[in-house]
Amino acid sequence: MTLQTQNSTTASLPLFDLVAAVALRDEGIAVAAENAGSVVLTVQEIARELGRRQRFVTADDVQRVMAERRISSKELGNGAGSMFRARGEWRKTRDRVNSVRIAAHCREIPVWEYVGG
Repeated sequence: MTLQTQNSTTASLPLFDLVAAVALRDEGIAVAAENAGSVVLTVQEIARELGRRQRFVTADDVQRVMAERRISSKELGNGAGSMFRARGEWRKTRDRVNSVRIAAHCREIPVWEYVGG
């Protein structure tokens, strides 16, 4: 069975395929990060600063510092998926917390552990 969509990239893909799903996810994150440009690098550095100071970090923690520094989450856009993507620097823990950001509607978000790099 294939997806019936307008998007030619996904139209021929099977409905369930972990390898394809991971590949498309990573490709999408890379494109979003490239489009967000230097904002992604700034946000990754904010995450690092927090990680060095408190070891465990969430996207809410990073967003809070972004707001303090007057960096709009709209500038980051979908590049937010690259926030903890620096290779070898972060480990996703099994812990999850409810986001306190209003726009996130209290959904669960992962807690990341800074392991350096």
